[in-house]
Amino acid sequence: MRADVAALKNYDIKNASGAEKFLAVSASLPGATTQSELTVEMVRSNWRKTTLGIKYHSAYKHRAHNTGWIESISKKGAFTVSNEGLRHLSSIANSETSTLATNQGLYIFNKSKTHSFDRFAREQFNSAGEIVRIADPYSNKDIFDNLLDNIPEKVKIRLLHGRVDTSCLHRMERFSTEFKKFNHRKSSSLHDRFFIVDSKAFVVGPSLKDAAKGSAAIVVRLSNKDSEKLINHFDAIWKNAR
Repeated sequence: MRADVAALKNYDIKNASGAEKFLAVSASLPGATTQSELTVEMVRSNWRKTTLGIKYHSAYKHRAHNTGWIESISKKGAFTVSNEGLRHLSSIANSETSTLATNQGLYIFNKSKTHSFDRFAREQFNSAGEIVRIADPYSNKDIFDNLLDNIPEKVKIRLLHGRVDTSCLHRMERFSTEFKKFNHRKSSSLHDRFFIVDSKAFVVGPSLKDAAKGSAAIVVRLSNKDSEKLINHFDAIWKNAR
C-alpha cells in the first residue's frame, strides 16, 4: 500500500493535530510506503511551518507512535508508517465530517461511543497553539489523563469548574507541576459545558468526564462570530471566579 495517498494538499493540514501532521509528512515523503524505513530527520527536513502552521516538536512523533500510526524499528530514530496510520489519513482526507471539525456544525456521539468522543476532544486539544478554555461544572480527575494531557505544554489551559472533590484538587496540583500554564478557578454560577481551542468554540451537552457513556453526547461547533461571543463570556466568568 503506497503512502502517497496522504499528500498534504488532500486535507486541511493546518487544523490537524501535531501527531497527524507528523504522520502526514512521513507518509508524503517521496517513495514512502508502509515498508519504507523513515527517520525523524527526514520528517524534520520536510517540515514546513508555512504549510503546517506550527513548528516541529519531538512530542508529535511519540504521539503518532502511541496512537499506532507509526511503528518503530531497531535503528535509532527510524520508523515505518503503519497501515492504521494510512487508513486514518484516508479517513480524514477531503472529509466534511472529519473528527478534526474544521467547519461549524453538529456532531453526535451515540451511547457507549466514549472512545470516539474522547478521541474527538483529544484531537481538538492537541491542535491548540495558544490557549484552551474549558467550562465544565462537573469536572473530575479523569479528564487529566483522558483528555488534557494531550494539550501541548506551551499552551495556556484555563479550567472553569464547580465544586470538585479532594482527589480532583490533588490531580490538578500534580498536573500543574508539569503543565506550567495550567490554571483552574471555581465558579458557583457555572452550569453549561463548553470548550474553546484558540478561537474555535464547541458547546458540549454532557460533562467531559462521562460524555457518551450513558446517553448520546451532542457537540456543536460554533461559527467564528459566535465563538468570539463565547470567548468573551468565558473570560467574564473567569475574571470573577476564584
